[in-house]
This record gives sequence, C-alpha cells and structure tokens, in this order.
Amino acid sequence: MPNHRRLALTLAILLTASAALACRADKPEPTPTPTPTAAATPVGVPAQNLRDVDWKSPAVLDELRKHFNGGEVEPKRVAYADLTGDGKEDALVIVESGGTLGDLGAAVYSLNAGRASVLAWIDRGGQIELRLPNAGPNSALIIVKQGLFAAGDANCCPSRIKETTLRWDGSAFAIFGEQTLPR
Repeated sequence: MPNHRRLALTLAILLTASAALACRADKPEPTPTPTPTAAATPVGVPAQNLRDVDWKSPAVLDELRKHFNGGEVEPKRVAYADLTGDGKEDALVIVESGGTLGDLGAAVYSLNAGRASVLAWIDRGGQIELRLPNAGPNSALIIVKQGLFAAGDANCCPSRIKETTLRWDGSAFAIFGEQTLPR
C-alpha cells in the first residue's frame, strides 16, 4: 500500500474513532477483554493474574514484535474479559504501529499453568476495539475497521470504512459479520 494511502487510512480511522468517542461520551466504557484461539504459545511471563502482567516487558514485546514485524503496546489499551466462556479472564493486547499505520493487529492472552500465553493472533490491521454487548459468555466482539479508498479519494478521507466483526466460536476467532459503511 503506498505511503499516502496508509496515511489516509490512519487519518480516516482516527477521525472515525474521534467521532465515535464523541457520540459515546455520555455512556460509561466497558472494560474490554480478550478472546482466545487455538494452540497456546507460552511467552514465559509468570503471572497469577493477567492484570499484573507488564505488557511492556521484553518477554511480551519480543513475542509481539516478532509476530507483527514491530509495533508498540500501550497498556491502557489492553482489554480484560472472559472471551472464551471458560469463566477466566483473558487479555486483548492491541499492537500499535507507533506511526501512521494505526493498529497492526492484536494478541489474545490467557493464563496457562501460571504463565501468560498467546491463545490467538488477530492478524488484521486498522483500528481494533473490543465491544461487550451482553454480559453472557462468548458475547464479546472484536471490531476491526479499515479504510476503503476509491479513485480520487483524498489521502485523509477514504470513501468507505470496512468493519469486520470477529467472535470466538469455541476454537478460534471467526468472522461474525462484515459491513461497508460510508465515511
């Protein structure tokens, strides 16, 4: 993707996020949490509770950067919830580009034998967020927004936004829905 398209995508995502936050300013934000996927990959981070993990520690960052070819973690964007319906809290760790690319993807962590382990990788970039529409198990949704540019679109402003909704299906994150929205 050309750099001007990346810049435009990032700006569009930021504008969309700002508008969404302004619209939701009167509603309290839920504390988002991750959803797991297949085979756990231990990262060697001992933990009694995922909320005690130092998400900027080399043990965590090395695994994330290796998978996403770089990136940064802002601990304030780590979301906690039971995303698998097993009664245990998971963590959705969003990996940011640190620049104009927005989010590179995310990893879902769970505790495995007293260690924080990657259960699933969300290999979709754009703007990633967790929504908790219900209090029931497996109700958490991971939303990924990506700009769609048409010929003649300015770098800041894609014509449309593709919104992909992912949900835990018992063994992996699967597409629960997709829609294309006007900007």
